[in-house]
Amino acid sequence: MSRMGEVESIIDKFSGMITRGQAESIMRGCGSGVGPEHILLDNEASATVSELLDLSSKEEIRSAIPSLNVNVRDVVYRVFNDMRTSTAKGATNRRRVAIGSEGRTIIIEMMGRQSDTIDSDKIERGDTITVTNTIFNLYNSTLYTTTRSKVIREGGESGAHMGIDDINPDLNVKNVDVFGEVTGVQDPINTDAGIRGASSSCTLKGALHTAKLYMWGSSAMASKGLSDGDIVKVEFCTVSNTDGQISINAWDSSRILVLKRGR
Repeated sequence: MSRMGEVESIIDKFSGMITRGQAESIMRGCGSGVGPEHILLDNEASATVSELLDLSSKEEIRSAIPSLNVNVRDVVYRVFNDMRTSTAKGATNRRRVAIGSEGRTIIIEMMGRQSDTIDSDKIERGDTITVTNTIFNLYNSTLYTTTRSKVIREGGESGAHMGIDDINPDLNVKNVDVFGEVTGVQDPINTDAGIRGASSSCTLKGALHTAKLYMWGSSAMASKGLSDGDIVKVEFCTVSNTDGQISINAWDSSRILVLKRGR
């Protein structure tokens, strides 16, 4: 195959997402037996989750290039609670965000200000976001933000959610979003056992009804900043009815989002 043909073949393998110059760089790296650590995709474009998953499914690409520097744009599928973690430079915030659609998602591991932006901009599932300058690991299909990454909310329709008064007392449902006004919040307990051992609770009020909210793990730790009168949305929670009492449970897999401060 001619050199031009080889370059075109590499571009085809990347579904046209790289430039001719980048394809030549890959070819030079593979020819010497040492591939580049990562290749920057077209920095004016944004890849989708489907495009990235298609790339990571190709063994010949994973072998040549273990990671890619890429912008990604897709719909938020779920957001996990912000958590504190220790780094060489001290403690910082860390958060996982899943983007894509059910059954076909990618996790973005966010650190520091990118994680803070998720809450400060009230980014919810159903929103469309662009995250720039991420590193996509083709082996574990995970995106990692860098110090140069930015999280940009582009709007969209937030996922369906219900107020306390909308809850059907006859149903037990999982992975739903509920919002209400906080009252009687309790400080987390069992924090000495680590995040996973923590627990907390409060009451969520609607105009007519109330429900008990039990928070566990990272959701319990997220409740530390709550005050009476706050309007919160609890994402990916479980709603159940026990002896006529509606209970809501939020776990490590849930998220506590403050929509409006009470005071």
